[in-house]
Amino acid sequence: MNPSSTTCSILIATYNWPEALELCIRSIWKQSVLPIEIIVCDDGSGNATIECLQRLQKESPVPIKHVWQEDNGYQAGRIINKGAALAKGEYFIQTDADMILHKHFIKDHLEHATENVFYCGNRYYLNEAITRQLLDTKQTEVPVMLKFSKNMWRRWRVSFLQKIMVRMYRIKNMHTYVTSCNMAYWKKDFVTVNGYDESFTGWGFEDTELALRMMNKGVHLRFIRLGAIAYHLHHDIASRHNVNVNYSKALKTYETKRVQCENGVNQYL
Repeated sequence: MNPSSTTCSILIATYNWPEALELCIRSIWKQSVLPIEIIVCDDGSGNATIECLQRLQKESPVPIKHVWQEDNGYQAGRIINKGAALAKGEYFIQTDADMILHKHFIKDHLEHATENVFYCGNRYYLNEAITRQLLDTKQTEVPVMLKFSKNMWRRWRVSFLQKIMVRMYRIKNMHTYVTSCNMAYWKKDFVTVNGYDESFTGWGFEDTELALRMMNKGVHLRFIRLGAIAYHLHHDIASRHNVNVNYSKALKTYETKRVQCENGVNQYL
């Protein structure tokens, strides 16, 4: 698909890390294809994030909308639903504030946008030293030379091979590899399945469960390899206190072939 023919909103989930959020937004400004808007979906951050966004809104080449909810614990699905309800684009790209986006990140996603398909891209983990360097210098250009790792391929971009890889790349239980920090879908498909299930609280599996409902509806999951690259800033691991409950909910959606959730995006539309 021609990237310029599709209106795209980018949704950023954030919570109390304005330094990382600023880098994420600045990496969006440097995209080869800009979105029509940036929707910051804020799960209860304090004043530092508000002040950061007020400053960035003044210099942004595209509108930045800030959607906030009270801090009542981890409720990522709920705030993404609220942000999605305000978004004007026909296509959504979702990421997190702790991600720095490759300059062709949006372009790669939009070139693959296809009816009845949603996509996940690549996430490359940066180490603590590189993360500190980027935050201290406020740079969004990830160093070319990084310490070799087995996942180095996740930062390789080879545009002419992407469509071949999309057709060829298949893995068992694909839904278990869904990452909402690098995910793209049509607004109409998101609304049809009623968005994120807000009964999920605490970290984990709300994105997997959304993917399962989309797949149950007949929207196919595909992976963009050798493109759609996002770099994950290093940070401490979030609490996993509710992960088993959330996994059980996702498993129930898989077993029952459920398509819509009860408490989702429709309450904000």
